[in-house]
Amino acid sequence: MHRYLSPRRYVYALFERVRFGKWRLVPRGVYQRIALTINRVAFRKEIAAAQARYQAHRSAHNRAEASSGLTMVDGHRSSHARDIPGGQEALEVCRRLAAERGNTKDERFNPYSLAGKQELLDLPEVRNFLYSEPLIDLACEYLGTYPQITSVDLLESRPREGGPQASQNYHLDNIAERVVRLVLHVSDVGTTNGPFTYYPESVSDRLGRKVRYQWRLDHPEVSLEELEQAADEAVPLQATGEHGSILLVDTCRCFHYGSRVEVGLRHVLMATYAALPLTNVRWMAGLR
Repeated sequence: MHRYLSPRRYVYALFERVRFGKWRLVPRGVYQRIALTINRVAFRKEIAAAQARYQAHRSAHNRAEASSGLTMVDGHRSSHARDIPGGQEALEVCRRLAAERGNTKDERFNPYSLAGKQELLDLPEVRNFLYSEPLIDLACEYLGTYPQITSVDLLESRPREGGPQASQNYHLDNIAERVVRLVLHVSDVGTTNGPFTYYPESVSDRLGRKVRYQWRLDHPEVSLEELEQAADEAVPLQATGEHGSILLVDTCRCFHYGSRVEVGLRHVLMATYAALPLTNVRWMAGLR
């Protein structure tokens, strides 16, 4: 009861739960500034510890004879499981889990999580892959501090009736100022299997200003028609490919959507690398 009535929960309720019809208390961009200010204070020790670990990692990395060479440009990067230590082993484990648990019938969720963070990180093949040196090096370089893995899911997407909902529309994630989202194709993904679709960071920045995304008070999603009309000649990219192909993308800076499956199923391992301070107050309230 004491934890439920804590001041941190009241702050969370104020900025994430208070609604006036479909309208939020403050625009998205204002809320993020408030959250960053609060989180810099609330997590000051953790932020300092991550910076110390980052400096130690950089010192060790600089002594190495060669780096991984895996970097993100304009908010995204493609790779393959065979090119990252432990990637093939993690892929096979995920393919086995998808075969055992897939083809779900629960219509409440799409995409549907076949396995969550703790279960997946308890599997040595998945853990070794996600904490492999090339991926940690990339996250350190891109985030400018030592990362933590905030989410891991083995997801199944399938066709659904009705129009696109929630993350099936264009949006930016509200996690941190920058993140690295890893999308490992556990099944072959073509254009009809609901591929992850996105605009690079430079295009997304321009589009965000045109649709006044940070000043919206209503839902955080933008329809495909609205965003692609604003995009003019810019064409979104689609993460298609055989099982084992990988997309690394900043979902907080690149407009994206996924899971618009027309036929078949799509299975992906999705993990997010982020660093404090976050741009929301959920963690501050203990709701991780």
